[in-house]
Amino acid sequence: MESKPGILLVVRAWWQLLLYDLVDAVAGFHGVHAMMRRTVVAERRRADLCEIRAALCWARSLYGKRVFCLQVSVAATRLLRQMGVDAQLVVGYRSTPFFGHAWVEVDGTVFNDSPVYQQALTCLLRV
Repeated sequence: MESKPGILLVVRAWWQLLLYDLVDAVAGFHGVHAMMRRTVVAERRRADLCEIRAALCWARSLYGKRVFCLQVSVAATRLLRQMGVDAQLVVGYRSTPFFGHAWVEVDGTVFNDSPVYQQALTCLLRV
């Protein structure tokens, strides 16, 4: 059974998508990376991961423009950390033919994507 997120959690997830776009537009990837380094895990009890995943899906569908893997992974990582979950943003790549992808890991398990990426790609960045 899929969790149904509260409207406030969906709004928070949507805000994280917008915040990524704003920071990226003003400061580029350097600004996004700096924002991620400053985002610490809140001292709260661990949140319901299924509810957060569902909120991100709703926010992504309501966003109004295409959302790519880096944007949704940054938003997910920040939201998870704000909810007390120690999440890691991972950017991986394959050199030939070139392919890059971003995802989120919680306790070493892929949170927002297929675990195939974790196995098939070389880690370029972990924040």
